[in-house]
Amino acid sequence: MKSKLARLCAAGALLPTLACGLGTPAWADDTAEAESRVLVLRPLSLIKDDDLDFGLIVPGPTQGFVILAPEGGVTRTGGVRALAGDNQPATFYGYGTYRQNLRLRVTANSYQLRRQNGTETMRLDTMTISSNPQTQLTTTPRLFYIGALDGFFSFALGGRLRVGANQRVGVYTGNVTVTIDYL
Repeated sequence: MKSKLARLCAAGALLPTLACGLGTPAWADDTAEAESRVLVLRPLSLIKDDDLDFGLIVPGPTQGFVILAPEGGVTRTGGVRALAGDNQPATFYGYGTYRQNLRLRVTANSYQLRRQNGTETMRLDTMTISSNPQTQLTTTPRLFYIGALDGFFSFALGGRLRVGANQRVGVYTGNVTVTIDYL
């Protein structure tokens, strides 16, 4: 899974500017495009739909954490602020058979996110999925079963991002791999 996980901004660097026009045209002619997409699943497959995105965060003078829940809520601790908006958990879809057992795991218990065009990093860990009850994924496979009569299922993936004191501004990216074994 490739993700655009965190974008840091300096406080005050996002001042909006407005431009005002002096006249309005009597009529306008314009076109627009809409994206069209579909996810195609085959039996015993797993497809990523959305990337894990922590959105905009502002580092502080002390280390902190930004926690993105699988349901989409964001909390923070320590010296970091999480700005409302662009955050989202990763979402996955799979297809098996009703009551089929499966095992889920991640390939590492923590991942390094690297700043684009730089060497600075942040650590992502504590990946949780939107199962009932909510479950932390680790390198040790966790056993689940498919509860949908048609065999289709989905889950969301959240995690915890460690933001360093005065973390360098930029876009940090990394990959998280989720593995499924249909039993």
